[in-house]
Amino acid sequence: MVWLDHAFGGRFPIGASLTIISSMIGGSIVYSLVFPKGGEARTGALLRVVSGVIFLVLAALGFLYAAGPGHWLLPLPVLDEVGDAALFLSAGCSLLCGVLLLLRQRRAPRPSP
Repeated sequence: MVWLDHAFGGRFPIGASLTIISSMIGGSIVYSLVFPKGGEARTGALLRVVSGVIFLVLAALGFLYAAGPGHWLLPLPVLDEVGDAALFLSAGCSLLCGVLLLLRQRRAPRPSP
């Protein structure tokens, strides 16, 4: 949201901001209802792997763009304003999320007392 506000010169519409926030919250609620905790189905594992791969691709693109080759491959003036340090940080976070999603192992259920 900060990036969007910066991209719009500090005048990002409040209605659009609230729409994005409510969509994220609504999506989280739907996700938690479809894949309840402790009852992760096969589709939940597949979704975790797909999400991990997407994060890794985003990390690679972020590192490429911040390092330089991405600037001529896909010129995005808004990302030039953000700065390379922020892009490296974002790519690092995406890399961490992707690795954690792909390496997450199922925990054995704890015995009830």
